[in-house]
Amino acid sequence: MDIQKFISLYYKKQGGHFFDVKTLEFFGESLDNMTVLPDRVEYTTEAGNTYKCYVLESVQHIPKSLASQGACHIRQPQLFNPRICRTFFDVETMRDVGREYKAPD
Repeated sequence: MDIQKFISLYYKKQGGHFFDVKTLEFFGESLDNMTVLPDRVEYTTEAGNTYKCYVLESVQHIPKSLASQGACHIRQPQLFNPRICRTFFDVETMRDVGREYKAPD
């Protein structure tokens, strides 16, 4: 599924703010750096709930200028470097149910 179809499905089912311009800017993301991975996966949350999910992979470039805004993840200097974020969306509801982070290869 391409990113535009994914976003349309998200707004149809969820109607949240995940893809709003200001939200993407805050997390140092852009649609150009997002990919919907082809396989759906089972994702288990820390609470033990399991979901069948779409996986959205993005590159985050968190600007140092946001550090003054006080967001807890911004105060961690290691996160100023680019990182890969995988966000898991429940197939049925398109709700964001979890994330995983890693350094780029």
